[in-house]
Amino acid sequence: MSSGLSRAWKEEPSSTLFLLSSVVFFAITTLVGLLVATKFVLPEFMGNIPQLAFGRLRPLHING
Repeated sequence: MSSGLSRAWKEEPSSTLFLLSSVVFFAITTLVGLLVATKFVLPEFMGNIPQLAFGRLRPLHING
């Protein structure tokens, strides 16, 4: 199995990098969604930092 994966990496690295980037992007947007859900339930969570307001984090999660 590892030889097939190694061969695929050498022949088509763009598809492997695309898959890796999509997994990382999914993890990041999921974490942002968790922060948004926590911020929705506990408005005082993360203080009063304007960049971390619910209205700014929600579009980041939804568009991700």
